Amino acid sequence: MDMLLFHHWLVYAWIVPLAWAFAALVDVFMIEWDIYENPLQATALSGLVVALPLLVFSLPGAQLDFQNWNIVIAGFCSGLFYALHLMFYYQAMFIANDATHAETFINTEVVLVPILAFIVLGETLAATNYLGIFLSALGVIILGWGARAHVVGHRRLAMFLACAVFASSIAFVLEDILFDLTDYRTGLFFYAIGVLVAAIPLALQQGAIVTSLRLIRYFRFIATAEIFTLIATMASLRAIETGPSVSLVTVIETARPVLIMVLCFALWVFFRSYCAIELNTMLALRNQFYAAKSKLAACTFIALGVYLVSFY
Repeated sequence: MDMLLFHHWLVYAWIVPLAWAFAALVDVFMIEWDIYENPLQATALSGLVVALPLLVFSLPGAQLDFQNWNIVIAGFCSGLFYALHLMFYYQAMFIANDATHAETFINTEVVLVPILAFIVLGETLAATNYLGIFLSALGVIILGWGARAHVVGHRRLAMFLACAVFASSIAFVLEDILFDLTDYRTGLFFYAIGVLVAAIPLALQQGAIVTSLRLIRYFRFIATAEIFTLIATMASLRAIETGPSVSLVTVIETARPVLIMVLCFALWVFFRSYCAIELNTMLALRNQFYAAKSKLAACTFIALGVYLVSFY
């Protein structure tokens, strides 16, 4: 039974980086083609499109005990910090439209989450798990080392990505607390409320921009990105609920930049060989596997780390 549960959470955990990779790839195109006009618009749309389906899905089975303030606060705050993570992520993407670099930086949460989990939850892991975390973190460092260092506005880029890391790490720990207190659907409901509270003011502040004809025209791309974001969010929450440790879930997610790089390389080869598309789009794809040698070298460490976390 324990082994079935273990592999059960791994299935959800592996869905997360794959879904995020597809979502990030679509985001690259939407930013490159000016479908999203600014980071706040992207955050508002992403938050609304993710939170509303979560509410619809969770409401039938949720046990809405508003008197249990621990559940309400943990759920609300975890959703709020997730929305903050989205806002800082899109701020970074509008500075340098490089999803691989952004996700590489964000993967430093693989170190921060175990530290926060130990301080807040008293969580301890097996020695092999800590070795896996260390190897994955080393892979992230190698990935970052080869990334572009002299992007225009690179200091602002680093600041926004650091804020995204802190927001997502805090959200991870709060989610772990949440699912220790309640079931999946109830936790999902209060999580979605937190995301909505952050997204609705942004949507109102953006006004007509959120319902612009440009967004309606490119609805397919927006829907595709947000469906993958929704899948990644739900799978991540389920992995945290059923998994042995929130720290181990974050290690699996370090595969995100590698998967993004592979997807972008495949598309770049396909478009170059069989389709004629705009030069800027080709360059946007090419940017995702910038410094490919260091990124490929880092894959070895990340793969070893994920293996140790998954099977030991």
